[in-house]
Amino acid sequence: MKTIIVPTDFSAASVNAAVYATQLAEQVQARIVLLHALPLPLNAAALPFPAPGYDDALAETDQLMRALKEKLERDSPVSISYSITVESFLSEIERFNKRQDIFAMVMGMSGSGDAEAFLLGSFNLMAATHLTHPLIIVPAGCSFNGFQKLALGCDMLNVSETLPGKSILDFFGYFNAKLHILHITRPGTEVTAQVAVSTRSIQNILQQLQPEIHLANYDTVKEGLEHFVQLNNIDLLIIIPKERSFVEKLFHTSVTKSMALHSKVPVMILHKER
Repeated sequence: MKTIIVPTDFSAASVNAAVYATQLAEQVQARIVLLHALPLPLNAAALPFPAPGYDDALAETDQLMRALKEKLERDSPVSISYSITVESFLSEIERFNKRQDIFAMVMGMSGSGDAEAFLLGSFNLMAATHLTHPLIIVPAGCSFNGFQKLALGCDMLNVSETLPGKSILDFFGYFNAKLHILHITRPGTEVTAQVAVSTRSIQNILQQLQPEIHLANYDTVKEGLEHFVQLNNIDLLIIIPKERSFVEKLFHTSVTKSMALHSKVPVMILHKER
């Protein structure tokens, strides 16, 4: 059985993501593992006694995790467990990367500009850059209604080497969904030979999905993705980042907030296969 990992900080956005993940798990017949990282204070391991206040924090976290688990179980038959780790979130990601049973990690994203949004954004960025399994980031207030239309943003560069074809095919194996592939260029840009070659490569790699390929002109990738998602009633937007800076522009919530992607549908991060 596959596993969906759901990190939570008990905020409204992360609880909503947990509900979304549970509904997704019902469809793909996966189990849910709720995760909260509560790292020990620095040098705590060297102390002959527990770090002051840590046991209380651990007990409070356990109560919150148990309450969230029970809340989700009231509305779902999915198997749900939870884990409170004293390791860092990055250490947990590295551990998950070694597991073969992970279907995806599902995280929430707040639409606000407060401290909660910054915290969630920081963890989203860490997962997006280090997790090798699919990462699904759920906007605040978004609910799972199945996947009928999925969109993949593609830069049409080195497609045969960078497109995670197996991961995409495996994911679509759980859903009877239509795949739309979107390539965005600036207005006035002509279709190049590279784009034509990449289009054929995509059609060959994803032949069984019969993807519909769209070439569109927008001033920015962000603008193009948001408009296409809204215009075509997309249920999930798939992004394949090839460098950390692209992920930062999409999800970072500090000085680059003006460039952040404000998608009203979940965004799935896939990395090229190793």
